[in-house]
Amino acid sequence: MANLTKEAGSLKGSGAAKVARAAKASDSVEKKKKLRAASASRTKATKVKKARKAEKKTGLIGFIRNRKAGKPMTRGERLGLEITLGVIGVIYFGAALFFHFHFLPNTTINGVDVSFDSREAAEQKMVAHTEQYELTIEGVEGTSNEIISDKNLNLQFTQFDEVSDALKRQHGLLWPFISWMTKKEEINLNVTYDEQALEAAMDRVSILDPEKFKPVKDAYVATDEETGYYKVYPEELGSEIRVDEAREAIREAVGKGLSSVALEQFRIKPTIYSDDPGLKHREEQWNEYMKSEGMTYVLWNNDEMIFTPEVIGSLLTDNGSDVSLNEQAVEDLVMSWHLNYDTYDVPWTFTNHYGDPVTIENGDYGWRMYIDDTTAQVKSNLYAHTAGRYEVEYYQQGVYDYNQGLGDTYVEVSIGAQMMWVYHNGECVVETPVVTGKATEDRMTHPGCWAIKYKDTSVILGTYEVNGYETFVNYCVCFNGGEGIHDASWRTDFGGDIWIASGSHGCVNTPIDVMPVVYDNVFEDHAVVIYN
Repeated sequence: MANLTKEAGSLKGSGAAKVARAAKASDSVEKKKKLRAASASRTKATKVKKARKAEKKTGLIGFIRNRKAGKPMTRGERLGLEITLGVIGVIYFGAALFFHFHFLPNTTINGVDVSFDSREAAEQKMVAHTEQYELTIEGVEGTSNEIISDKNLNLQFTQFDEVSDALKRQHGLLWPFISWMTKKEEINLNVTYDEQALEAAMDRVSILDPEKFKPVKDAYVATDEETGYYKVYPEELGSEIRVDEAREAIREAVGKGLSSVALEQFRIKPTIYSDDPGLKHREEQWNEYMKSEGMTYVLWNNDEMIFTPEVIGSLLTDNGSDVSLNEQAVEDLVMSWHLNYDTYDVPWTFTNHYGDPVTIENGDYGWRMYIDDTTAQVKSNLYAHTAGRYEVEYYQQGVYDYNQGLGDTYVEVSIGAQMMWVYHNGECVVETPVVTGKATEDRMTHPGCWAIKYKDTSVILGTYEVNGYETFVNYCVCFNGGEGIHDASWRTDFGGDIWIASGSHGCVNTPIDVMPVVYDNVFEDHAVVIYN
């Protein structure tokens, strides 16, 4: 019984302890809730306080924020706005009124700064400006400016109406927007001056002196000195002006009291510029022909006629609109080859045994080209703008292609000296006196360069029926029809003046002992050169 009582007491004590702990835990949770609630309440109060403070914030930023937020203006804001607009209005209209009677900032009249000046003040400045008057003559591009400031001009104002008109023309109500802009007025001040003094002053201005002008040049197309091709040369602006018009403008400027005159408006300009289509067209045409550069024609003596840009250019005609081939120039060029290089049917220079030049004009030996065919071929190649290497064709040809076509094996006969020389392989193998044809029209030996037609031995020359004689010779070298070189056994003397009265019938009489050597060293188709 006692034990039961004890256990019951123990159980009772344990339950009370649990109850106490539960109550304590409940109090702790409640306390935390109250603390959190108090913290939230303080944060909210802070935000509200800041919001209210922001709402009370004044000034432009606050005013704008409130308008953006769509809030109605407060009484304070209305008052502030009214005051601000009032101040702005006073400043604006006050300045507008001021600029009704004064010039705006950055305003010049005839180069004189009249910013913020009244009409009267501006007029006084203009008077002072007249006493120190300078007219700047602005030269054209590439030249310097010059100033006329001669005190002897004796400038005087006659009226100031233009100053007042200039003030009236300015827009005073727009002063907030145009005050920063530069405003230049050029007005007629009706100035009188000494005309002779002004003329003398203009005479001293170098940029008005035609003798000192740099000439104006149009752009043009011409050959490049280095390449020979066409290129466009640019225009040159120069410094020329219409002097009479410029001087009249200066007189007018001085009469109006202006501060400057620009000569650029009187400039004489080129009429053709480098971008002119016509120049480009001609440049292209010319340079198309230059595609034949290097074309070469080889003559009989191996000289090469090379078509350089300079040569091609000499064959072209530029009429200012088009470039074309000058066919006459081509014909003249080919003819010059014939005249300067051919040795048949044209005069040519022979250097005789004594080293003297002798002109040979006649004969049937030498070189002669096909002139017409060669000319046509050259034209065709130039029109086609092609180059190439071509051998000139000849219808008359010599044996050799050097020493004027004579080579180193030929015969030389001097009628005046009555001498003959025979050259073989460059060596003079015969030098002998001879007797040529009698100095009459019907029996003379004909000067010229003749081809040897044939040579023969034991020949009878002439017939009694035709010539009235028959003569036997051991050796005969024939040329120019019935003329020839042969031995003359009937003669004992050679050379001197025998030929004048007792010459042959046209042949070259040669000593009999020399003729075999002559015969052995001359050949058919080779040349016999005979000269006076």
